[in-house]
Amino acid sequence: MDEFMLLLIAAVLFILTHLGMSRISFRNLLVNILSENGYLAFYSIVAVATLGALIYQYGEVSHQEYLWSPSSITSVIPKLVMPIALIFIVLGMSAKNPTSIKMESAVDIDPVGILRITRHPVQWGILLWALSHLVANGDVASIIFLTSFAVVSGVGTSSIDGKRRLSLDPEKWNHFISVTSNVPFAAIWSGRNQFKANELGWLKIVGALVLFVAMVYFHEYLSAVPLYDF
Repeated sequence: MDEFMLLLIAAVLFILTHLGMSRISFRNLLVNILSENGYLAFYSIVAVATLGALIYQYGEVSHQEYLWSPSSITSVIPKLVMPIALIFIVLGMSAKNPTSIKMESAVDIDPVGILRITRHPVQWGILLWALSHLVANGDVASIIFLTSFAVVSGVGTSSIDGKRRLSLDPEKWNHFISVTSNVPFAAIWSGRNQFKANELGWLKIVGALVLFVAMVYFHEYLSAVPLYDF
């Protein structure tokens, strides 16, 4: 079988399992069979397996077939976007967020910090990573690989909102979404929330920027792309 077809199959499986297994109907079926913890364990195993297959197949295919050629202009895009993406991810992973797994009770807390900007900071961080690198690379393998992450993260934000709308107290959830937004800064722009830089946590931001510097330095070892091409 063609190597690109295997990569495409791995990408499709990655998308379908991540989005399909989290659908309310299928999730409830598995929870009834496996229990809540059993479902989370099974979901984690499948997620790791499909992610591993996708990464492995991505490393096996040629990266010399391009839909568009990388340039000095497109290579700048990840350098500008990635600090923002990592800030979103680091701040999002440390936030008490009812859209996160096992944090549904945080819906009782007024959103602060990064949640004023978006209620899905981690997903948006991954989406920014995927799209910025997709534009910069231009090869068929990277387009397939990165598009799968973009789809899972982008569609995942709406999917998570749908699940929380059905599982959480309607009044509390409606209040939460009324003062937050999926799209970054939309709630602030519309006047439904305010930007408060002092709530973000400057040490976390510095940590994210240090992580960015480290990822640039070790980029060739992480992705086989030399530093000057990043």
